[in-house]
Amino acid sequence: MSDVVTEGKLDDFAVKLFKYFDSQFEAVHSEIADVRGDVRILQGAVDAYAKQVEIYQQESLVRDLQVERLQRWIEQIAHKVDIKLEY
Repeated sequence: MSDVVTEGKLDDFAVKLFKYFDSQFEAVHSEIADVRGDVRILQGAVDAYAKQVEIYQQESLVRDLQVERLQRWIEQIAHKVDIKLEY
């Protein structure tokens, strides 16, 4: 009767099963570590892009304020020399 399951066979099966699960968990942990690394790279890229956008917005605001001031000066000059500006 070779179909009889003995304690030794059961122990061998359990050891093989645990080794298999252990190898699968190691593979999953390795994949998770790779994904975390990729996420960190993407997060760094997004942060750098967000910083560039912030700088651009600040520069645009400064430029807009400069243009408004120049326009105000032009209007003041035009008023003093009695010239009507057409837009």
